[in-house]
Amino acid sequence: DAAAEFDEDIFLALVGEEDDDETDAASSLMIMALGAEQGDEVIVTSENAEAVEKIASLIEQDLDA
Repeated sequence: DAAAEFDEDIFLALVGEEDDDETDAASSLMIMALGAEQGDEVIVTSENAEAVEKIASLIEQDLDA
């Protein structure tokens, strides 16, 4: 799990969802529950800029596939 490589928490949020709940990027189950599909915009947040960049890149690859 890429998020586990970092000590800081990393959160994901799906843009356009009515609820503003963030999903823990370290939880595969919660990521699946997020329901992001190709073309959706996902916000990645963390105190670690390197973590944000890496996770955002992985999400971009998966959602563009």
